Amino acid sequence: TLVGGILLFIVPAVAILAISFAQWDLLSPARWVGLANYAAVLTDGRTGRSLVVTAAIGSAGVGAEIALGLIVGKALPATRRTAVVGTIILIPWMAAPLTVGIIWRWMLAPSDGAVAGLLGQRVDLLVDPIGASVAVIVATTWQSSGFVALLFAAALRAVPGDLRAAAAIDGAGRWTTLRHIEW
Repeated sequence: TLVGGILLFIVPAVAILAISFAQWDLLSPARWVGLANYAAVLTDGRTGRSLVVTAAIGSAGVGAEIALGLIVGKALPATRRTAVVGTIILIPWMAAPLTVGIIWRWMLAPSDGAVAGLLGQRVDLLVDPIGASVAVIVATTWQSSGFVALLFAAALRAVPGDLRAAAAIDGAGRWTTLRHIEW
């Protein structure tokens, strides 16, 4: 495990760090520029906006994953075939990100994608900055929420039934029980 970790994580990280101090177009030899690349990023006015957009997309995506994961995780133990359903909802999480990107690019293609076909008109979702951001949030939520749902389902199964019963005797409703006991 140690050798694999070093070869798959440490060596590439060191290589990326070394390359970050060079100017290189992958065709000509790399030229050492020192901290010039970092100075260019820090002085570029677009960097701040990129960080804000990334934080917004990340926050919205994580919030959506948690919300959808909680809803599905709460409903999962109620299904009779929990193992089958659990396996099915994990398929997007197990898929490679490149595969997920290709699937969503095909679905959201402007004129011949699945969404355009269903709506019967051209959909330029990926060329609009806000539409593309929403598409990224939806795709990442779709990919990750199954795993989050299984985590919630396991955690909800671990809550003792006595606590739920005591809450019901005390007059707690479903939302109160969810908020104060299960969450």
